[in-house]
Amino acid sequence: MHSIEPPCGPTYGFTQITVKGKNFVDMGLNKAKCIWNGKKYMNVTIIDEGTLYCSSPPMTRAESLMPWQDMRHTVEITLNGAEHTDNRIKFAYYPDPEIMSVVDSERGPVDGGTLSHLSGRGFKHENVCNLKIRYGALEVTPEITDDHHVKTISPQVSVPDAVVLAPSGNGQNYGADLTLHYRDIENTFTYYQTMFVHDLHPQAGPTSGKTRVEVSGIGFKQFKHENGTLREDIPLYAKFEDMNGGQLGEVQKITEIDNDSFIFWTPKAAADTKAILMLSFNM
Repeated sequence: MHSIEPPCGPTYGFTQITVKGKNFVDMGLNKAKCIWNGKKYMNVTIIDEGTLYCSSPPMTRAESLMPWQDMRHTVEITLNGAEHTDNRIKFAYYPDPEIMSVVDSERGPVDGGTLSHLSGRGFKHENVCNLKIRYGALEVTPEITDDHHVKTISPQVSVPDAVVLAPSGNGQNYGADLTLHYRDIENTFTYYQTMFVHDLHPQAGPTSGKTRVEVSGIGFKQFKHENGTLREDIPLYAKFEDMNGGQLGEVQKITEIDNDSFIFWTPKAAADTKAILMLSFNM
């Protein structure tokens, strides 16, 4: 044996391990085994002389409550049921990481790039070897703040939808979302369609602000309940920025709105300031 990949997995077992080495030869039906910690035998699939697959066995409850140092088990290979490798490579078990809430933001555009802060547990366990977060079927690498907090950036998708956020400690075994027919709000990220602004009227106003601007476009109200009715609890926010990205005035919560138009009141600004309208469903 030269190496195993991944070198870690959850305590419930069944992580598929790719073992690299040499002289892996089929010696007969069910003779080749992976030996875990010298006592648990798991079947293997020999791919070629340098590669085989086997799965990690589940830990007992008592084993899963041990200190992390005692959750690192040796892995050996036997091809004939008698002789086995002696380099005793280690495989590390960890308690499955869990997302408990999306602190902010729990929604973002289909273009991706939304920063979310996730709270949970098990993100920085000593035996976690490759922490990943999955948005539906798309995988990202988070920035780990501590054992209870990570930061993620949403990947780009093609269509708006609500997706389950699932963590993995090894990039292979992901925690299952057990909820049926709807998604748990604490581990859901909602993609919305990118909004488009067609026109602003008027397009100029006094420096004192308070000009009533009618904005027309599409996608300003797009969130719905399960029964198809529009949700009123996810407001649209708007602000003006100058050409250097500096914010002008306060972020406004839009109240006069329908799907293709809304009313925005301009902030104060210096004369000849050119402003860009920025829209978001995130505060």
